[in-house]
Amino acid sequence: MKRIYEVMFIVSPELSEEARNNEVEKVKSWVEEKVEGEIQHWERWGMRKLAYRTHQGYTEGDYTWVFLKQNLIK
Repeated sequence: MKRIYEVMFIVSPELSEEARNNEVEKVKSWVEEKVEGEIQHWERWGMRKLAYRTHQGYTEGDYTWVFLKQNLIK
């Protein structure tokens, strides 16, 4: 039986565009290879303003939204 997960993650705005893209690809590889997840939908939202300043002082971040299926872990 597979469970459905919806995940949003935010990458640091301090990284270059290329470095942010590399981080997103690392997450995608991790989901597919290590977690054995089946990605249903993958959407890059790009740089967006955060609702509030983080403790690191960031006011924006690079958003990615993922919808995936994964087998239950026993």
